[in-house]
Amino acid sequence: MMDPFKLEEERFIYQDRGDNTMIGGGIYIGPGSNVQDNAVITSRWQHCRVGTGVTIGHSAQLHSCTVKDFSLIGMGAVLNKGVVVETESFVAAGAVVPEHTTIASGELWAGNPARKLRDLTDEQRAKLHYQSQEYISVAKTQAHVAELGGNLLQMPTLHDGAQEERQSELSEEASSSTIKVTTQEMEKEQEVEKEQEVASLSKTEKGTEQPEIAKQRHVA
Repeated sequence: MMDPFKLEEERFIYQDRGDNTMIGGGIYIGPGSNVQDNAVITSRWQHCRVGTGVTIGHSAQLHSCTVKDFSLIGMGAVLNKGVVVETESFVAAGAVVPEHTTIASGELWAGNPARKLRDLTDEQRAKLHYQSQEYISVAKTQAHVAELGGNLLQMPTLHDGAQEERQSELSEEASSSTIKVTTQEMEKEQEVEKEQEVASLSKTEKGTEQPEIAKQRHVA
């Protein structure tokens, strides 16, 4: 695997909207690192290098900078061009690190513009290793999702007769489903009709009984 910190200082050149010549580099991310949702990584000024076991939080921005092993870049933090974050360092959420700043190993930086708050304890530095391993464990539980595309590509393509046969099967299934639903609806309608008929007979019987009772009382 390519070591992002031993790259040749080569650049590719491209035209930016036809007016200015820009010099850019590549983006290199080491093993065991995780880049979370909505993070932005660019290399318009030079290479952007991310080492091993680095955590890049949601919506963080890395622009042509270097982040060394087992560091943590908090959510929404911004590392501007030329920034170097040494090993086992922590850039807090929302921090904006000015251009060409070097954060020494094991430091905690925060604020806008970012500044050093303090050194991390040995326990906190060890936790940076733990966190990167935990993200790898979570990723492994989702590994089966990546198989979906491969399975689709390996599925046999239906041609000619097979395609027609499959279409016929689908039509029969749809028809069967429709018949089943229609039958159920008819049965419900029949039940409602029976209930209405019973209710009607009941009213009729009550209506005929009352005059008879009245007649008997009158005679008596």
